[in-house]
Amino acid sequence: MDTKKPPLGEDHLQEILTAVVDRGDVLESDYLEIKLEVDFGRPAGKAKLAKFILGAANRLPEVAQRHFGGYAVMVIGAAQGQAPGVEPGMEILHIRQAVEPYLGPEGPRFTLNRLRLETGQEVLFLIVEPPQQGDPMHLCHRAYDADRKSGSLADGGIYVRDDGNTAPAKTAQIKALLRRMQVEPALDLSLEIEGLAYSLVSSAVGRDRYLDRLAERYRESMRAQAGRPRPFALLGMGVSPLDPSAEAVEDRLEAWRPKAVAGWPETEDKLLGLLGDGLRFHISNNADSFLEKVTVIITFHGAQGVKWRDRNDRDEWKNDLVEPIGNQRHPWDFQPIINTDFKLVGYPVDWENKDGSLVVTINLDSLPPEPTWGSENDDVVLVRSTDDQGPVRVAWTATAAGYGSVFRDELIVAAARPFDPTGTEHSTDSAQR
Repeated sequence: MDTKKPPLGEDHLQEILTAVVDRGDVLESDYLEIKLEVDFGRPAGKAKLAKFILGAANRLPEVAQRHFGGYAVMVIGAAQGQAPGVEPGMEILHIRQAVEPYLGPEGPRFTLNRLRLETGQEVLFLIVEPPQQGDPMHLCHRAYDADRKSGSLADGGIYVRDDGNTAPAKTAQIKALLRRMQVEPALDLSLEIEGLAYSLVSSAVGRDRYLDRLAERYRESMRAQAGRPRPFALLGMGVSPLDPSAEAVEDRLEAWRPKAVAGWPETEDKLLGLLGDGLRFHISNNADSFLEKVTVIITFHGAQGVKWRDRNDRDEWKNDLVEPIGNQRHPWDFQPIINTDFKLVGYPVDWENKDGSLVVTINLDSLPPEPTWGSENDDVVLVRSTDDQGPVRVAWTATAAGYGSVFRDELIVAAARPFDPTGTEHSTDSAQR
């Protein structure tokens, strides 16, 4: 039984019924009650319905939202190992008339769904709507004296459903319901995204032209290095014996080409990261109060992110765009190791490609009304992952400590003119040496 989605729709109701027949009362919880039968015409039956509705409606929103989307369900006409159902014909109007004396004229909201069995009987699903912040505390408006104390209702009583049982509220629960009655201020934020969505004019012809240029650069580099003294020549070891012949150079290029073609999609991403401008984010708190522990999640639909590369830092990227050609460094040459792929500790922006979209998460310890917060780095380059060359739709949410609600909004990011990275000056300069 999937409790992550609301108990709506025939398929989900059938799933709930199957679970009830299979496992029975062990499934009972704050969001589910199971009754094999209820006598709708007798006071005891009416009181059972009213007590469940009151208890479910008096749950806290954050507790209710953990299952069934906040809804609570009473299944009527089934139990472990059986689902005889009840006589057909019970309507929501009958239920409302039966429970209104207990709930009052402005009582909790609920509805009634059903599944018809092959026998003609029906299993009923009494569904109470999710409680919300700002809801009143729902009181019982009529007393009912049952043979057993657990079935009784008190006029003015407060009932809460918790762990499969509906019972009179305790002091802590009443205090929590009083806090629920207070309507919290809504989050009021603005997000501005500085940047464009990039796309490629990608073709095998352009790829081959680019790789041809790299191959020719490599040939020139090997010819220039031939016979050049190495550091160990100072020790009497002379010219390096590792300078390859023209035939060896061509053998290397022949072995390299298929690898470079196979890795071309990754090369395109690296080129886009080099040639595109990274996104920057600006978040404004439009309220008068400080916000704490703010989390903003930004989803770019139909797009992917690639790592931004600084065009001015050639030491980082010039030997990293394409599969290397052979051993491009003599073993006695010194090559410094520079790792620029790091983030400052506590940097608030993170990103990942997930389910066909770019997802950016920003975590801020605090966000005052002024000034507007802005990201400091070009963190990621936005790339369209579909054939559509139009703008990218962006959905974003924000939460903050002390706010039970989620702020939601949407915007778009304009698309840049598609370009062919293999025809740029930067790609030519990146030939490996």
